[in-house]
Amino acid sequence: KGGYTPLHISIEKGNEELFNFLLDDCKSKLNLETTTFGRMTAYQLTCVLQRSQMQSSLEKYGAEPLSPPDSEYESSDDESDFEESKNYERFVDPGYFGNYKGGNAMAVM
Repeated sequence: KGGYTPLHISIEKGNEELFNFLLDDCKSKLNLETTTFGRMTAYQLTCVLQRSQMQSSLEKYGAEPLSPPDSEYESSDDESDFEESKNYERFVDPGYFGNYKGGNAMAVM
């Protein structure tokens, strides 16, 4: 919900293992400037949540160091956002991507 990517979710949850996996192993597929529906990049989210180590890593990987937007950050403490965030919990589990070996896309009919 809110246009969060797995990178945004790892930052919000403070999951450094997933965050580092995404930067190290998925960097060719990541767009660090992707914004949430609230127009916040991953870098801006690290600023708002005061996750300085993640912020430094994003800078190292080339994220544009933008200040957060003027509007207030809406945290997932809000009841409806919390319920929606449960849909993404599997991405926060460090083992979720562990067995992925790549593969062919599957046709959906």
